[in-house]
Amino acid sequence: MKKIICLLMAFLPMAMTAQNAWENAEKPKQKKQLVKIKKHNNAPYLRGAVPEVDGRVEWDTTYVAPGKSKQELYTFIYNYFKEQTTEEGQIDKKSMVVIDKPEEGICAARYSEILIFTKSALVLDQTQFNYTMAAKCYDGKIELMIKNLSYDYEEEHTTAHYTAEEWISDDAAVNKKNTKLYPISAKFRRKTVDRMRYTIRQIDKELKEL
Repeated sequence: MKKIICLLMAFLPMAMTAQNAWENAEKPKQKKQLVKIKKHNNAPYLRGAVPEVDGRVEWDTTYVAPGKSKQELYTFIYNYFKEQTTEEGQIDKKSMVVIDKPEEGICAARYSEILIFTKSALVLDQTQFNYTMAAKCYDGKIELMIKNLSYDYEEEHTTAHYTAEEWISDDAAVNKKNTKLYPISAKFRRKTVDRMRYTIRQIDKELKEL
């Protein structure tokens, strides 16, 4: 029994540090240290963290780029969309650019990627995360929309499909007092918010370097 307990304890740090590829990209390297179990800080994920437009979960962002032409900005955002389809964690033949209209300054891509909640030698808890990114380019600015979010989650050999509206919206995921997240959908909301915030920041960073 002692040997079994020791083996289980050895795997715990791995479970605590599970990361997606995009999370590792912005996480600074740290020296090895003891892993402490902490409660989630839900404050950044309470009401308002998941925006809605006409009752639909949707992240809308406008990037201002003075001096950049419509064509320059279209090429930039199209290349960003295209490169993301082949990133680690994207599902082959499901993540792809679906609209390519350079003359109108419009492009869009559909993504299906893996979001990892917990990963260890004993446990793999993850979901397929689906969403659309669309952009409209003008001289000097890009209007970005991230919408049509959904999840395909396998549990006990059955795959359940959830839309963002029924699973991570304010009404579905946050209690009325706005003090905590409902436990079942909390990990989906936290991970989705982190992913969307990373994407929005990354586009802004790369656009400033253009």
